[in-house]
Amino acid sequence: MNYIALVQAFFFYGYCIYLVKNFGILQSISDSWYKVKNKWMFNLFASGTGLPFWFYDLDSMDGMMFVFSGLLMFGLSIASMFKDGDDIKFIHYGCTIGAILFALAGIYIQKETLVPVQLVIIGGVFLLFKNSIWWIEIWIFTVIISFLL
Repeated sequence: MNYIALVQAFFFYGYCIYLVKNFGILQSISDSWYKVKNKWMFNLFASGTGLPFWFYDLDSMDGMMFVFSGLLMFGLSIASMFKDGDDIKFIHYGCTIGAILFALAGIYIQKETLVPVQLVIIGGVFLLFKNSIWWIEIWIFTVIISFLL
């Protein structure tokens, strides 16, 4: 059992459940920064999901991919107000995409399978749903965390 992944899942799903309970399904998880009263909650979500990646095996290539993913996830907390300017939006989306790609690369190196990448691509079907970004974010995290558990 990967306890680090359990910690990440706790922060990710716990925050999403809190959001749904208090605000409903949002356009994206990042939109919550504009909804929550206490802005630190978004930072706790991003840090609690990303920073545990730093505790994966640092002596291996897959571990380093996870460290980079975690750093970029932490970057989301720094650029949380993504609607406030193009520079911040670029950093926010760059960190998001980078965190996902490095996590997938780490899983590929560790497990030698492209199944997570294929599942992420299949998740494109969520583009047909209302609040598609929200559902895609949930899907991608679920794919990543399921391969880490």
